[in-house]
Amino acid sequence: MKQPGESVALLCPGPSLKRLWSEDLFKEYKEVVAVNTAGHVFRHHWLCGVDRHIYQPFLDEQIPLPLLGFLTHKSWANQIKKKFPEKIVHLPGPYFGDDIRPEVEKKMKTNRCGYTMPNALWFCRSRYKTEEIHVYGFDVAIGSPDICNVTGDRKWLRFDRELIWLKEYWHKDILVNSDLSPEILAWLNDGKLDLKPAPLEKPEE
Repeated sequence: MKQPGESVALLCPGPSLKRLWSEDLFKEYKEVVAVNTAGHVFRHHWLCGVDRHIYQPFLDEQIPLPLLGFLTHKSWANQIKKKFPEKIVHLPGPYFGDDIRPEVEKKMKTNRCGYTMPNALWFCRSRYKTEEIHVYGFDVAIGSPDICNVTGDRKWLRFDRELIWLKEYWHKDILVNSDLSPEILAWLNDGKLDLKPAPLEKPEE
């Protein structure tokens, strides 16, 4: 475990986030990266997201802006730059097929990952070369609303696909603070990029 200020926190909006993260932890980290509605609730340096309900509150100045900037796709990037020129906006590599293995492209039938968490992890792995990454609130809570009571696409099929993308950028040294099942964490940590599905419990029809 590194000393305070030498690690990076990645906040996901799973139900456990409010229990496991607090503002007191903010100062313990070099930077804090928020995924989707986690950035509506907690202070952060970077906001990662692509959907309208994520960005509209920022554009309407209803909630505090990230301290440094955003990670999003081109259409939102243009709007953000126009309204908040002082903020940095990054376009994520995986959206545009950077470094995607041919096997992944064949299985997923695309070389563009449209899920926020894998892109946020890619951002952390690219930006922070030596810092530990501590993930909070990544629960894979199928069918449960997030910390802002947003349900969205939180179905089995979504997580089944998203986890395959996520494993492409995962590393076993990532510290997880969440209600993620031990089986899924072990699958992420096994280092096997064999595209086998995660051990998700499929809900009954």
